Amino acid sequence: MAVSGMKSNVLTASPMTLLQVEKMFGNFRRELLERINGLDWMEESDRAEAKAKALQTTLHAGAPDILDDQSELEDLYANHVSLW
Repeated sequence: MAVSGMKSNVLTASPMTLLQVEKMFGNFRRELLERINGLDWMEESDRAEAKAKALQTTLHAGAPDILDDQSELEDLYANHVSLW
């Protein structure tokens, strides 16, 4: 991807950056759980379901190795129907 004449790889992140993203995600999840706990209007069964969903969220940072191989991507999307 060329940006202002410079080559840039947006798929590469340093280990430090990934650690920062993981920490940010953990903070997000913790805040979400606190907010769910503070919802007075929510039934307890709904609160338990919302907390379970929040705990099931996973972080996908960076890019999967498949993006490095154009032929694998073409195979993956061979039957994909474009909407545009």
